[in-house]
Amino acid sequence: MVTDSSIFWIKLNNSLMLATKNLVRGNQCYNERLVQLDGEEYRIWKHYRSKLAAGIIHGLEILPIIEKSRILYLGASQGITASHVSDMIGSEGIVYAVEHSHETAKKLQEEVTSKRKNIKPIIMDAAKPSQYQIIDRKVDVVYVDLDQPNEMEIAMLNCKMYLQVGGYLLLMVKTRLVDQYEGKKFIINEKYSLVNTIEEKNRQKHTEKVDLKVNFEILQQINLADFFKEYSMIVAKYLG
Repeated sequence: MVTDSSIFWIKLNNSLMLATKNLVRGNQCYNERLVQLDGEEYRIWKHYRSKLAAGIIHGLEILPIIEKSRILYLGASQGITASHVSDMIGSEGIVYAVEHSHETAKKLQEEVTSKRKNIKPIIMDAAKPSQYQIIDRKVDVVYVDLDQPNEMEIAMLNCKMYLQVGGYLLLMVKTRLVDQYEGKKFIINEKYSLVNTIEEKNRQKHTEKVDLKVNFEILQQINLADFFKEYSMIVAKYLG
């Protein structure tokens, strides 16, 4: 299990609970419990509400989200996980939170980004990363949680444009799309690894595509089925 200065384990009712130190004291994003301890305030991170928290509970070995990190978050939804990432990176880090649904994005802005200045909402289609404009330099982590059939394609397009070499991809995927072999060798199903649609190929004729199996070192796969049916988490390092 990962141990890192950006997350904390707090003992409550004889159980260790995952938590982050609250960047905005007194702020709750989803009615989570606030705990006062040694002059600091912590937010209990409910692992059944966040795939990243579930991954940590299930033995995540590398957590690249640390203080001052720059994060591109695809599929921010209402901001539950993004709010904890906000705590982890601190006031000098930044989360670019991409959400396509205007209705969901409204809740994200009202409940989370209006109070957390290190989260910058991008209300756009994640399949069109060239239109973001707000991102001025490469990011350290691309976090992807999109329930879309072309999720891999979208992830690869965003990594190519914004992820620095040596940075990390945290990818939430349907487990049926991943074949696991012994040790740490993973094969992504051929159908899932194709990254360019005909339209994208036509639009990017002269650019080289990015492929998970070619351009990344896959470090870990975690089955999240205990809390998120049919989902796994893949951690990969970008080789360029």
